[in-house]
Amino acid sequence: MKIGITCYPTYGGSGVVATELGLELAARGHDVWEVPLMRIEPVEADLNELVAKALAGWEEMAGIQLKKDLAPLPKLWFDQEQMLKVAKNFGSVSSILPLAGACAAAM
Repeated sequence: MKIGITCYPTYGGSGVVATELGLELAARGHDVWEVPLMRIEPVEADLNELVAKALAGWEEMAGIQLKKDLAPLPKLWFDQEQMLKVAKNFGSVSSILPLAGACAAAM
């Protein structure tokens, strides 16, 4: 079996556990891969701005009516690049949106 292990080595010993687990699985004949560490860089940011960026361009999609109702939110701490990827992944359902004819984004 092919197995990928990702660990965020900080405090607590999870890096040691992940390493030992990988070694044991490999010893049992599994194909173990270390998934590269994703760098998370949180900053104080506006979630509504991020949603607006992710939705940019949807209005031009044929047959889509987009309603944005984004209430004011306090600033949050998150990695803008990673969260934008997550928000844009919702756009992967865009192939079925023309069937619905409308899309709403609300917070």
